[in-house]
Amino acid sequence: MTDPRQDITLSQLTQAIEACLKETLEPYYWLVAEISELRIDQRGHCYMTFVEKDDKTGNIAARMSAHCWNYRYKQLATDFGNTTGTILSAGMKILCCVEIDMHSVYGISLDVVDIDANYTIGELQRLRQQTIERLKKEGVFESNKKLQLSKIPNRIAVISSEKAAGYDDFMRQLTDNGYGFRFTTRLYPALMQGDNAPLSIINALEKINNDIELYDCIVIIRGGGASSDMNCFDDYELASHCAQIQLPVLTGIGHTRDISVVDMVAYQSLKTPTAVAEWIVEILAEQYTVLYNMANELRLAVKAVINTERQNITILAQQLRHSSQLRIQDEVFALRQLTNELLFAGKSFFAEENQRLQNIEREIAFYEPAKIFSRGYSLLRDDSDIIRSKEQITPEKIITATLPDQSEVRLRRI
Repeated sequence: MTDPRQDITLSQLTQAIEACLKETLEPYYWLVAEISELRIDQRGHCYMTFVEKDDKTGNIAARMSAHCWNYRYKQLATDFGNTTGTILSAGMKILCCVEIDMHSVYGISLDVVDIDANYTIGELQRLRQQTIERLKKEGVFESNKKLQLSKIPNRIAVISSEKAAGYDDFMRQLTDNGYGFRFTTRLYPALMQGDNAPLSIINALEKINNDIELYDCIVIIRGGGASSDMNCFDDYELASHCAQIQLPVLTGIGHTRDISVVDMVAYQSLKTPTAVAEWIVEILAEQYTVLYNMANELRLAVKAVINTERQNITILAQQLRHSSQLRIQDEVFALRQLTNELLFAGKSFFAEENQRLQNIEREIAFYEPAKIFSRGYSLLRDDSDIIRSKEQITPEKIITATLPDQSEVRLRRI
């Protein structure tokens, strides 16, 4: 140990540290660390900050600076991207081979000389699986799939980059459909790749949620790009929002071999924006076919009913004509019979009445005064009435008597 009273320069101290490190440490170490910061300078050198976090608290337990010089970084980054389908970025945990570098000006740092991409694949898959399990545990993984999509989903909220070719492809396929279907769409612009993409898409989802009654579904689309651009769609917060929003989510964000967590939780996942548009158009085409067939069936059914009823009316008319003729014949016969009966009854009535009149005439003739007088009767009367009893004859009355020969004499009672 040096004498504390002996003065040394800073460079001498750093040289002593460097010599000590070289004597006591291995030349290289395979290190597991999370990249908290990463930047590339104009010369192509990559500068990173490695951290280790406490599993329980999440606090940073260790931090060191690291670098990878341009001649090596370019090849390592290319190999890493080809193997993992993604790029080195902040927030990623990697397994890398490092050399401890002590510089008298820049201090201790780590020189990255190799990266095990297979470890990162496993780590990304672990985080992805962790997100899936968390969504399932929370009971929201299948929530969006359980929603009821409108039978005619023609009001569409679109989340995409405003200048993305995929958005243009989607709109072209949608508006130029061969059926002439019309759609109402509104674009909610968002970043579709990079670290800020999840928050940008979440903000778009929240805006749509404020106008949720205006739409039948949400479409999330992006154009082509590297597989590494898909990482943002494995984000837990983004996937959770997509799963729980109360509109069916349709995605066209991946490639043939890529299925993101957002794809998994979406109501329907398709590979390209064009495929999403085709799928929506096909739904309307199916409904159009159903309605067209129903219209044809209804038309045929109505035609059949009309024909049947026309036949029924014809038969009823014939039956009515026949029954009317029979009824008329019956009524004519009855009328004739009634007429005959009436004529017979009339004749009988008039004969009886005629006989009765004759009898009355004979009775009247029998009681004629001349015939009565001819039978020897006389008629007594006073000034006012016919004498019917002796009590009516008084001495003072003068009685007029009409004799059988119809001559009259005046009499007085003695």
